[in-house]
Amino acid sequence: IADEITDITIAWTQADFLEIASAVGEAAWDDPMALTDWGIFGILFDGGCQNAPVGFDSATITYLKTININGETYYETRLIEINPYFGSVRWGSGARYPASVGWKSLALNASEITAENALLIADENGGKEARSQVENRCFFHTGLSIGNQLNWRIDYFLAPGVLSYIIDLKTGEFELVNSPE
Repeated sequence: IADEITDITIAWTQADFLEIASAVGEAAWDDPMALTDWGIFGILFDGGCQNAPVGFDSATITYLKTININGETYYETRLIEINPYFGSVRWGSGARYPASVGWKSLALNASEITAENALLIADENGGKEARSQVENRCFFHTGLSIGNQLNWRIDYFLAPGVLSYIIDLKTGEFELVNSPE
């Protein structure tokens, strides 16, 4: 049977990945990485176009927390990478940065639009057509970063270019920001 199963896609949701990340945090640091205690500095979901807009194959989550050490304020970060297809989880911590860099965390727990909602919006507004033109032989990223404070960014990596959308985190309004044409 293993020879017949060569390309399985794991289509997990944002909530699925955050639940696994919480379990990893509990096991690695005795900390469930609750979004009430930790902010999200960046989050990136990947997937294959053959399953869009169902879910994601992997996730990378960078957490951010303000801490005080000897009267100095710092940002502490933790990174968790989850790849169910390979049965792997990687994590790291220990990076600290002076608070003077002025970072902010993303209010993911207050967002109205989840990563899978954002992908669906992009798919319904040109992404599905673009995927079908390349027979779903492509992949996509769905991400939030400090640079796109209130927006999801969806990138479809097609041959010969990239189709990109910005989706408002609260309203779901979208903007096409890059087209391969």
